[in-house]
Amino acid sequence: MAIALALTAMLFWGVGDFLIQKSTRVFGDIKTLFYITVIGAVLLAPFACTHLNNLSKPGSLFIILLTEGVIFLTSLVNLEALRRGKISVIEPIYSCELIITMGLGAFVIKEMPTPLQFILILLVVCGIVLVSTNSSQKLKKNTMEKGVWLGLVAMVGLGTTNFLSGYGARQTDPVFIVWFCSLLTAVITFFYLLTRMPLKEIFHLDKKERKLALWLGITDNIAWVAYAFSSTFIPIAVAAGISESYIIIALMLGLIFNKEKLKKHQWLGLILALISVVVLAVVTDK
Repeated sequence: MAIALALTAMLFWGVGDFLIQKSTRVFGDIKTLFYITVIGAVLLAPFACTHLNNLSKPGSLFIILLTEGVIFLTSLVNLEALRRGKISVIEPIYSCELIITMGLGAFVIKEMPTPLQFILILLVVCGIVLVSTNSSQKLKKNTMEKGVWLGLVAMVGLGTTNFLSGYGARQTDPVFIVWFCSLLTAVITFFYLLTRMPLKEIFHLDKKERKLALWLGITDNIAWVAYAFSSTFIPIAVAAGISESYIIIALMLGLIFNKEKLKKHQWLGLILALISVVVLAVVTDK
């Protein structure tokens, strides 16, 4: 079940990341974040409200608020990086968030993957970098691309978010922590938007925009809940390692809809990452 949940997070994060880049260019960063979180707050409320007693547990409120703060700041940087930069440039940077997640797991809760799992996670990272880089020349020039520095900051934040979400899910409840963070972010972004535009404008969307916002909110929140549940059963770094291949899903969607073709080294990276994820899932399931 934990492996299936991590794979579910991989799939839905991939679709969500693809939709995020489109959404930020239609709605802007803050509106996109508001739609994601308000949809999550509404959809998850019936399942989360029965776990409100988690707030009274020692240390739970602190870990939830810390997680929310990191998620909120990281989300803003992440959305802006995807809006400014090219997804084929930003996504390879995000693959390194796994290293941050593993480091925090080892340092804070003394949780290390086995040597085999560690090697497989590194192979996943290598495969993602290969498949998401158009050419070696482009890889060398990535530091000059728009959004790269924001992507680096977001990468650190995403790795930290992976750890805090998994750890917070263990201390409280997987659905509750995702819902509570979504609720807080939705409230913060709503009042910010009110200072910038009339109330009617915040919710005024045409049919196409409503569909985009709804699918974005559903896919992103399903991914977070699936990941949170997964990380309560298996090491956080392993859950993140499996779900991290969402980057490949996002890139493949970009390639399909943009009518681009994969080069030989990208096919190599794709095969390497997918095989590594499958093997990681198999050895973890034993």
